[in-house]
Amino acid sequence: MTGLTLADVDRDGALSEGLAGLYGTTRAGFLRGSALGGAAMLGSLLTPAPAAAELSDVGILRFGLRFEYLQAAFYTEAEQIGTIGRMTARKQQWARVLGAHERAHVRIIKQVLGPKAEASPFFDFRGNTETDGGFTRTAVAMEDLTVALITGIMPEIHSRTLAAALFSLLTVEARHAAWARNIIGATPSPSACRIRLTEQRAVAPSVDAIDGPGECGSVDLVRLEAVMLPDNSRVEVNPPAVLRCSMAEAIVDWVRDDLAQLAAFNLGSRLRSVRNFASYHCRSRNNIIGAMMSEHGKGNALDVRSITLVNERTSSALPLPTCARSRA
Repeated sequence: MTGLTLADVDRDGALSEGLAGLYGTTRAGFLRGSALGGAAMLGSLLTPAPAAAELSDVGILRFGLRFEYLQAAFYTEAEQIGTIGRMTARKQQWARVLGAHERAHVRIIKQVLGPKAEASPFFDFRGNTETDGGFTRTAVAMEDLTVALITGIMPEIHSRTLAAALFSLLTVEARHAAWARNIIGATPSPSACRIRLTEQRAVAPSVDAIDGPGECGSVDLVRLEAVMLPDNSRVEVNPPAVLRCSMAEAIVDWVRDDLAQLAAFNLGSRLRSVRNFASYHCRSRNNIIGAMMSEHGKGNALDVRSITLVNERTSSALPLPTCARSRA
Protein backbone atom coordinates (compact mmCIF):
# COMPACT_ATOMS: atom_id res chain seq x y z
CA MET A 1 0.00 0.00 0.00
CA THR A 2 1.27 3.48 -0.88
CA GLY A 3 1.85 5.96 1.93
CA LEU A 4 0.54 8.81 -0.21
CA THR A 5 -2.62 10.66 0.73
CA LEU A 6 -4.75 12.92 -1.45
CA ALA A 7 -3.47 15.86 0.59
CA ASP A 8 0.08 14.92 -0.46
CA VAL A 9 -0.57 14.95 -4.20
CA ASP A 10 -3.22 17.69 -4.33
CA ARG A 11 -0.80 20.59 -4.60
CA ASP A 12 -3.28 23.32 -5.48
CA GLY A 13 -6.35 21.92 -3.69
CA ALA A 14 -8.37 21.14 -6.82
CA LEU A 15 -9.16 17.56 -5.79
CA SER A 16 -10.15 18.64 -2.28
CA GLU A 17 -12.44 21.31 -3.65
CA GLY A 18 -14.12 18.77 -5.90
CA LEU A 19 -14.51 16.25 -3.07
CA ALA A 20 -16.13 18.90 -0.86
CA GLY A 21 -18.66 19.69 -3.58
CA LEU A 22 -19.52 16.05 -4.14
CA TYR A 23 -19.25 14.52 -0.65
CA GLY A 24 -19.53 17.48 1.72
CA THR A 25 -16.73 19.08 3.76
CA THR A 26 -16.67 16.48 6.55
CA ARG A 27 -16.14 13.47 4.31
CA ALA A 28 -13.83 15.47 2.06
CA GLY A 29 -11.61 16.16 5.06
CA PHE A 30 -11.48 12.47 5.86
CA LEU A 31 -10.69 11.56 2.25
CA ARG A 32 -7.87 14.12 2.07
CA GLY A 33 -6.07 12.39 4.92
CA SER A 34 -6.79 8.81 3.85
CA ALA A 35 -4.20 6.59 2.21
CA LEU A 36 -4.51 6.83 -1.56
CA GLY A 37 -6.52 3.81 -2.70
CA GLY A 38 -6.78 2.44 0.85
CA ALA A 39 -9.80 0.45 1.95
CA ALA A 40 -11.18 3.28 4.07
CA MET A 41 -11.00 5.68 1.13
CA LEU A 42 -12.58 3.19 -1.27
CA GLY A 43 -15.42 2.44 1.12
CA SER A 44 -16.13 6.13 1.59
CA LEU A 45 -16.11 6.82 -2.15
CA LEU A 46 -18.57 3.97 -2.74
CA THR A 47 -20.99 5.30 -0.10
CA PRO A 48 -23.78 7.49 -1.56
CA ALA A 49 -22.96 11.17 -1.34
CA PRO A 50 -25.98 13.38 -0.41
CA ALA A 51 -24.22 16.51 -1.64
CA ALA A 52 -23.90 15.03 -5.14
CA ALA A 53 -27.66 15.24 -5.65
CA GLU A 54 -27.30 19.02 -5.85
CA LEU A 55 -24.65 18.92 -8.58
CA SER A 56 -25.37 19.02 -12.28
CA ASP A 57 -24.07 16.37 -14.64
CA VAL A 58 -21.51 18.90 -15.85
CA GLY A 59 -20.34 19.52 -12.29
CA ILE A 60 -19.91 15.80 -11.65
CA LEU A 61 -18.10 15.30 -14.96
CA ARG A 62 -15.73 18.18 -14.24
CA PHE A 63 -14.97 16.55 -10.91
CA GLY A 64 -14.25 13.25 -12.68
CA LEU A 65 -11.95 15.03 -15.11
CA ARG A 66 -9.72 16.17 -12.25
CA PHE A 67 -9.10 12.56 -11.24
CA GLU A 68 -8.42 11.55 -14.83
CA TYR A 69 -5.91 14.41 -14.96
CA LEU A 70 -4.34 12.95 -11.82
CA GLN A 71 -3.82 9.53 -13.39
CA ALA A 72 -2.69 10.87 -16.76
CA ALA A 73 -0.12 13.14 -15.08
CA PHE A 74 1.18 10.25 -12.99
CA TYR A 75 1.82 7.92 -15.93
CA THR A 76 3.20 10.73 -18.10
CA GLU A 77 5.67 11.86 -15.44
CA ALA A 78 6.93 8.30 -14.91
CA GLU A 79 7.43 7.92 -18.66
CA GLN A 80 9.20 11.26 -19.07
CA ILE A 81 11.76 10.65 -16.32
CA GLY A 82 12.55 7.15 -17.58
CA THR A 83 11.09 5.03 -14.78
CA ILE A 84 8.84 3.04 -17.10
CA GLY A 85 11.69 2.49 -19.54
CA ARG A 86 13.71 0.78 -16.79
CA MET A 87 10.98 -1.77 -16.02
CA THR A 88 10.69 -5.31 -17.35
CA ALA A 89 9.09 -5.65 -20.77
CA ARG A 90 5.88 -6.97 -19.21
CA LYS A 91 5.56 -4.03 -16.85
CA GLN A 92 6.50 -1.53 -19.54
CA GLN A 93 3.62 -2.76 -21.68
CA TRP A 94 1.22 -2.54 -18.74
CA ALA A 95 2.30 0.96 -17.72
CA ARG A 96 2.29 2.36 -21.26
CA VAL A 97 -1.10 0.93 -22.17
CA LEU A 98 -2.66 2.29 -18.99
CA GLY A 99 -0.98 5.66 -19.46
CA ALA A 100 -2.25 5.92 -23.03
CA HIS A 101 -5.76 5.03 -21.88
CA GLU A 102 -5.74 7.64 -19.11
CA ARG A 103 -4.60 10.36 -21.50
CA ALA A 104 -7.34 9.28 -23.93
CA HIS A 105 -9.91 9.50 -21.13
CA VAL A 106 -8.83 13.08 -20.46
CA ARG A 107 -9.27 13.98 -24.12
CA ILE A 108 -12.72 12.36 -24.31
CA ILE A 109 -14.05 14.09 -21.19
CA LYS A 110 -12.64 17.44 -22.33
CA GLN A 111 -14.41 17.01 -25.68
CA VAL A 112 -17.71 16.29 -23.90
CA LEU A 113 -17.34 19.32 -21.63
CA GLY A 114 -16.11 21.64 -24.37
CA PRO A 115 -15.45 25.16 -23.04
CA LYS A 116 -16.58 24.07 -19.55
CA ALA A 117 -13.55 21.80 -19.19
CA GLU A 118 -10.96 23.01 -16.69
CA ALA A 119 -7.20 23.00 -17.15
CA SER A 120 -5.21 20.31 -15.35
CA PRO A 121 -4.41 20.99 -11.68
CA PHE A 122 -0.87 20.61 -10.36
CA PHE A 123 0.13 17.38 -8.62
CA ASP A 124 3.06 16.31 -6.46
CA PHE A 125 3.69 12.56 -6.47
CA ARG A 126 6.38 12.82 -3.79
CA GLY A 127 8.95 10.74 -5.64
CA ASN A 128 6.60 7.83 -6.34
CA THR A 129 7.14 8.15 -10.09
CA GLU A 130 10.91 7.72 -9.68
CA THR A 131 11.17 4.04 -8.70
CA ASP A 132 9.60 0.85 -10.00
CA GLY A 133 8.19 -0.07 -6.59
CA GLY A 134 6.78 3.36 -5.78
CA PHE A 135 5.26 3.70 -9.24
CA THR A 136 3.64 0.26 -9.15
CA ARG A 137 2.12 0.64 -5.68
CA THR A 138 0.75 4.07 -6.53
CA ALA A 139 -0.64 2.92 -9.89
CA VAL A 140 -2.57 0.12 -8.19
CA ALA A 141 -3.95 2.59 -5.63
CA MET A 142 -5.02 5.07 -8.31
CA GLU A 143 -6.79 2.46 -10.42
CA ASP A 144 -8.73 1.19 -7.39
CA LEU A 145 -9.57 4.78 -6.43
CA THR A 146 -10.96 5.60 -9.87
CA VAL A 147 -13.15 2.48 -9.98
CA ALA A 148 -14.62 3.33 -6.57
CA LEU A 149 -15.09 6.98 -7.53
CA ILE A 150 -16.94 6.28 -10.78
CA THR A 151 -19.06 3.59 -9.12
CA GLY A 152 -20.02 6.04 -6.38
CA ILE A 153 -21.04 8.90 -8.69
CA MET A 154 -22.83 6.84 -11.35
CA PRO A 155 -26.21 6.89 -9.54
CA GLU A 156 -26.12 10.69 -9.43
CA ILE A 157 -25.90 11.12 -13.22
CA HIS A 158 -29.18 12.26 -14.81
CA SER A 159 -28.36 11.95 -18.50
CA ARG A 160 -28.69 8.41 -19.83
CA THR A 161 -26.19 9.16 -22.58
CA LEU A 162 -23.61 10.40 -20.10
CA ALA A 163 -24.35 7.51 -17.73
CA ALA A 164 -23.72 5.05 -20.56
CA ALA A 165 -20.44 6.76 -21.39
CA LEU A 166 -19.32 6.66 -17.77
CA PHE A 167 -20.27 3.00 -17.53
CA SER A 168 -18.04 2.29 -20.52
CA LEU A 169 -15.25 4.21 -18.81
CA LEU A 170 -15.88 2.23 -15.61
CA THR A 171 -15.41 -1.09 -17.40
CA VAL A 172 -12.06 0.09 -18.76
CA GLU A 173 -10.92 1.33 -15.35
CA ALA A 174 -12.01 -1.95 -13.74
CA ARG A 175 -9.86 -3.86 -16.23
CA HIS A 176 -6.99 -1.49 -15.41
CA ALA A 177 -7.40 -2.21 -11.69
CA ALA A 178 -7.50 -5.96 -12.26
CA TRP A 179 -4.42 -5.82 -14.52
CA ALA A 180 -2.53 -3.67 -12.00
CA ARG A 181 -3.27 -6.08 -9.17
CA ASN A 182 -2.28 -9.02 -11.31
CA ILE A 183 1.08 -7.34 -11.91
CA ILE A 184 1.82 -7.24 -8.17
CA GLY A 185 0.02 -10.49 -7.30
CA ALA A 186 -2.51 -8.74 -5.03
CA THR A 187 -6.14 -9.59 -4.38
CA PRO A 188 -8.43 -8.09 -7.03
CA SER A 189 -10.44 -5.79 -4.78
CA PRO A 190 -11.37 -5.02 -1.17
CA SER A 191 -13.79 -7.48 0.40
CA ALA A 192 -17.48 -6.63 0.71
CA CYS A 193 -16.96 -6.44 4.48
CA ARG A 194 -14.08 -4.01 4.06
CA ILE A 195 -16.23 -1.78 1.87
CA ARG A 196 -19.12 -1.85 4.36
CA LEU A 197 -16.88 -0.96 7.30
CA THR A 198 -16.75 2.75 6.50
CA GLU A 199 -15.50 5.61 8.66
CA GLN A 200 -19.11 6.35 9.65
CA ARG A 201 -19.16 3.01 11.52
CA ALA A 202 -15.62 2.38 12.69
CA VAL A 203 -11.99 3.38 12.65
CA ALA A 204 -10.57 0.13 11.32
CA PRO A 205 -7.63 0.39 8.91
CA SER A 206 -6.67 -2.73 6.99
CA VAL A 207 -3.53 -4.61 8.05
CA ASP A 208 -1.39 -7.11 6.20
CA ALA A 209 -2.41 -10.76 6.05
CA ILE A 210 -0.75 -13.09 8.57
CA ASP A 211 0.59 -16.42 7.35
CA GLY A 212 1.63 -18.83 10.10
CA PRO A 213 3.24 -20.12 12.08
CA GLY A 214 1.48 -23.46 11.68
CA GLU A 215 -2.29 -23.16 11.41
CA CYS A 216 -2.29 -19.56 12.60
CA GLY A 217 -2.92 -16.70 10.26
CA SER A 218 -5.69 -14.92 8.43
CA VAL A 219 -6.52 -12.59 5.57
CA ASP A 220 -8.81 -9.55 5.29
CA LEU A 221 -7.58 -8.31 8.65
CA VAL A 222 -8.29 -4.92 10.19
CA ARG A 223 -7.12 -3.07 13.28
CA LEU A 224 -10.28 -2.02 15.10
CA GLU A 225 -9.36 1.20 16.88
CA ALA A 226 -12.78 2.69 17.58
CA VAL A 227 -16.49 2.26 16.95
CA MET A 228 -18.46 5.26 15.71
CA LEU A 229 -21.96 5.48 17.17
CA PRO A 230 -24.96 6.82 15.20
CA ASP A 231 -24.64 10.18 17.02
CA ASN A 232 -21.01 10.42 15.77
CA SER A 233 -19.53 9.87 19.23
CA ARG A 234 -16.51 7.61 19.37
CA VAL A 235 -16.02 4.48 21.49
CA GLU A 236 -12.34 3.61 21.75
CA VAL A 237 -11.10 0.03 21.61
CA ASN A 238 -8.11 -0.12 23.98
CA PRO A 239 -5.74 -1.48 22.87
CA PRO A 240 -6.82 -1.71 19.22
CA ALA A 241 -7.96 -5.21 18.21
CA VAL A 242 -6.57 -7.06 15.18
CA LEU A 243 -9.46 -9.10 13.76
CA ARG A 244 -10.81 -10.55 10.55
CA CYS A 245 -13.01 -7.93 8.95
CA SER A 246 -16.16 -10.02 9.41
CA MET A 247 -15.44 -10.39 13.13
CA ALA A 248 -14.69 -6.69 13.49
CA GLU A 249 -17.95 -5.86 11.73
CA ALA A 250 -19.87 -8.09 14.15
CA ILE A 251 -18.20 -6.36 17.12
CA VAL A 252 -19.04 -2.96 15.66
CA ASP A 253 -22.71 -3.96 15.31
CA TRP A 254 -22.72 -5.28 18.88
CA VAL A 255 -21.28 -2.06 20.30
CA ARG A 256 -23.59 0.16 18.27
CA ASP A 257 -26.81 -1.84 18.62
CA ASP A 258 -26.51 -3.43 22.08
CA LEU A 259 -23.67 -2.21 24.25
CA ALA A 260 -24.13 1.52 23.76
CA GLN A 261 -27.84 1.25 24.53
CA LEU A 262 -27.16 -0.88 27.61
CA ALA A 263 -24.77 1.74 28.93
CA ALA A 264 -27.19 4.60 28.34
CA PHE A 265 -30.35 3.01 29.69
CA ASN A 266 -29.13 0.51 32.31
CA LEU A 267 -25.89 2.02 33.57
CA GLY A 268 -26.86 5.67 33.32
CA SER A 269 -24.01 6.99 31.20
CA ARG A 270 -22.72 6.99 27.66
CA LEU A 271 -20.08 4.51 26.57
CA ARG A 272 -16.49 5.77 26.32
CA SER A 273 -14.33 2.73 25.64
CA VAL A 274 -14.12 -1.04 25.38
CA ARG A 275 -11.14 -2.75 27.01
CA ASN A 276 -9.64 -5.39 24.72
CA PHE A 277 -8.05 -8.28 26.61
CA ALA A 278 -7.16 -10.38 23.55
CA SER A 279 -7.78 -10.32 19.81
CA TYR A 280 -5.48 -11.97 17.25
CA HIS A 281 -3.13 -14.30 19.09
CA CYS A 282 -1.53 -17.47 17.74
CA ARG A 283 -2.37 -20.00 20.46
CA SER A 284 -4.37 -23.12 21.28
CA ARG A 285 -7.72 -22.94 23.03
CA ASN A 286 -7.38 -21.66 26.59
CA ASN A 287 -3.60 -21.82 26.08
CA ILE A 288 -3.67 -25.58 26.68
CA ILE A 289 -0.83 -27.43 24.96
CA GLY A 290 -2.17 -29.92 22.44
CA ALA A 291 -5.68 -28.39 22.37
CA MET A 292 -7.36 -27.29 19.16
CA MET A 293 -6.36 -24.04 17.56
CA SER A 294 -8.10 -21.08 19.16
CA GLU A 295 -10.19 -18.81 16.97
CA HIS A 296 -7.90 -16.06 18.24
CA GLY A 297 -5.25 -17.58 15.99
CA LYS A 298 -7.47 -16.84 12.98
CA GLY A 299 -8.61 -13.36 14.01
CA ASN A 300 -12.11 -14.62 14.76
CA ALA A 301 -12.35 -13.84 18.48
CA LEU A 302 -12.25 -10.88 20.85
CA ASP A 303 -12.02 -11.09 24.64
CA VAL A 304 -13.49 -7.98 26.26
CA ARG A 305 -12.23 -7.30 29.78
CA SER A 306 -14.54 -4.39 30.61
CA ILE A 307 -16.14 -1.19 29.42
CA THR A 308 -15.61 2.36 30.63
CA LEU A 309 -18.38 4.95 30.71
CA VAL A 310 -18.16 8.70 30.28
CA ASN A 311 -18.77 9.07 34.03
CA GLU A 312 -15.56 6.99 34.59
CA ARG A 313 -17.46 3.98 35.91
CA THR A 314 -16.26 0.58 34.66
CA SER A 315 -18.23 -2.62 34.24
CA SER A 316 -17.36 -6.19 33.29
CA ALA A 317 -20.97 -7.48 33.27
CA LEU A 318 -21.63 -7.34 29.55
CA PRO A 319 -24.21 -8.77 27.15
CA LEU A 320 -22.25 -11.31 25.09
CA PRO A 321 -22.43 -10.76 21.32
CA THR A 322 -23.82 -13.76 19.43
CA CYS A 323 -20.75 -13.80 17.20
CA ALA A 324 -18.43 -14.49 20.14
CA ARG A 325 -20.38 -17.05 22.18
CA SER A 326 -18.58 -20.06 20.77
CA ARG A 327 -15.11 -18.47 20.77
CA ALA A 328 -12.33 -19.68 23.03
